[in-house]
Amino acid sequence: MWAVVVYLWLDFCGKRKKLYPVLFHVGSFAVRSYDMLVFLGMVAALSLTHRRARSAGLGGGRVVAGGVGIILIGIVGSRLGNVIIDLGRYISNWREVFSLYGTGFQGGFLFGMLGMLGLARCLRISFWNLADLFAPGLVLAQAIGRVGCFLNGCCYGRPTDSFLGVYLPGWGADWAYRYPTQLMHTAADLIILALLLKADRRRPFAGCTFLLYAILYSTQRLLIDFLRETGPLFAGVRASELVSVTTILVAGAVLGWKWIRLRREWAVQAKLADFYGQLQDAARRKDWAEVLALGGRIDGLAPGHRDVAALTDEARAYLSRPPAGPRPAAEPPQALSARLGLGRGAGALIAALVLVLWVVRSDLATLSPGDTMTRATDGAVMLYVPGGTFQMGSTGEDVDYALQLCSRRRDHCKRDWFEDEMPRHDVTLDGFWIDRTEVTNEQFAAFLNARGNQTEAGLTWLNIDDEECLVERVDGEYRPRSGYAAHPVVEVTWYGAADYCAWAGGRLPTESEWEYAASGPAGNVYPWGDAFDGVRLNLCDANCSLNWFGGTEYDDGYSHTAPVGSYEDGASWCGAQDLAGNVWEWVADWCGAYPAATQTNPTGPESWSGCVERVVRGGSWAVSREATRCATRIGLHPGYSDPTVGFRCASSVSGLVD
Repeated sequence: MWAVVVYLWLDFCGKRKKLYPVLFHVGSFAVRSYDMLVFLGMVAALSLTHRRARSAGLGGGRVVAGGVGIILIGIVGSRLGNVIIDLGRYISNWREVFSLYGTGFQGGFLFGMLGMLGLARCLRISFWNLADLFAPGLVLAQAIGRVGCFLNGCCYGRPTDSFLGVYLPGWGADWAYRYPTQLMHTAADLIILALLLKADRRRPFAGCTFLLYAILYSTQRLLIDFLRETGPLFAGVRASELVSVTTILVAGAVLGWKWIRLRREWAVQAKLADFYGQLQDAARRKDWAEVLALGGRIDGLAPGHRDVAALTDEARAYLSRPPAGPRPAAEPPQALSARLGLGRGAGALIAALVLVLWVVRSDLATLSPGDTMTRATDGAVMLYVPGGTFQMGSTGEDVDYALQLCSRRRDHCKRDWFEDEMPRHDVTLDGFWIDRTEVTNEQFAAFLNARGNQTEAGLTWLNIDDEECLVERVDGEYRPRSGYAAHPVVEVTWYGAADYCAWAGGRLPTESEWEYAASGPAGNVYPWGDAFDGVRLNLCDANCSLNWFGGTEYDDGYSHTAPVGSYEDGASWCGAQDLAGNVWEWVADWCGAYPAATQTNPTGPESWSGCVERVVRGGSWAVSREATRCATRIGLHPGYSDPTVGFRCASSVSGLVD
């Protein structure tokens, strides 16, 4: 693009009275340079936006389809804007109102924002996140479109004797050396594009990228407009200048307000983390008076925070008890022996039994949580998860907590996004085995070499044609891309995951098995406990290249996937790693509502029951903390694949242990 700008500037520095308003003809139809460059700008913008949407896990096709609608709405608005700022001309020539030539960016921008609001509601994401997604593509389209202005001979600058001048016509076709303001706009837009892409990698809050775009674009437009020929005036000021100044002031005010709010939120979160740590320490020491005092401070900062209400209720209940009376003296051991009718040889008999049990302890040994075995097919290490009963899902308070976390990162979070985690209910499971880590690219490549990348339900097991896929095919052999052998496989459908596990001698875990392996009998919020720790998992953090939902206060060391097992401190109670973050994990179940009744070894709905989606669990590198809770569940079509979805396998105990 820079080469095109330099070439055109050098080409027009000489006195050549030739423009390129028409590139070529198709029969009697003239293909105009302005129309072609604007069209190419739109295609480039949609292509860039599609790529960014796919990487963000938002579904590129839906976003691009919505983007086409926004463009159409913007065209109508841009035409209307041109009519408004040059109203005097159109009053005397009203038929020209219906012409497609002559547009105003300001009208297109405002109407495009209205279209974006509608698209944000359809996609169930905030307007600010969607605006951030579109901003780089928008400025790229403007950069390409301005080249069309140059070739068409419009939007030119004032006459100049400087070395910057190019030979262009003016009002009434009087040729002169003029500032190439069209190419200046293109160069400035390309610089803005580079700045936006760099700033977006560490976006501190939703809307930051879009607001920076609005400020930077309006600033360059205002400055370059001083070099342009006088255009339509409004109260003695050019309309474009008036809009640019207004945009700079409004966007700057919103950006400043959001930044101040973020700094205040960081301060509150720091206090909450400090007070909550002191609260947990006081609860462990059973210093109930201190628990009440700290609970009051936390409620003043964030009512309903975590389990503070439960701890303060426990403290009040303990402090309201009447003081205990003196305890009866312990019964002498000999009196107890006499009561049991044991003679003097009882001690010797008990000692002998203990000795016998110690000698034969290996014969009586049983499997314990975290015991390992290696699967012969793919070398995966599996962990034993003993049977038991646990509470699956979330309470209303848990859902409120998830909504609170979501609202810190995104606007317009909704409670019903998390309500499918309710009700919390008892589930009893038999013992089972589960992979310690997710299936890797190296393991899945071996599977493909053995079975081929077969098609199921019209889709290949692995979407190897996607540029985000980390497995490639070279000379007919599947292999992981260089440096990604130990990373979790992504771009795999549910069908591919299920067939891999069957090939390896296992199966996908059920949804209840997955949650039990993650939360354990204690019902932990996160696999390692109830307190979030951003260095125990891979989520969208300071390194996240998109950072749609993450937080720059965390640094897990990776921008996308991490090698499996990279976060040993994030292991669950049974030793399973990466159950929070890294990649979403397919499970066996169709999606469905939880029952209120107790369940035993549930496998989910018998069929799709009106929901055509399978469940994924655990969150990924592209999500924020509320999506990494053990109870989080979402549904995806079984043929869906993207760079944030992988899996691990499980096996029943029967047939694996003697």
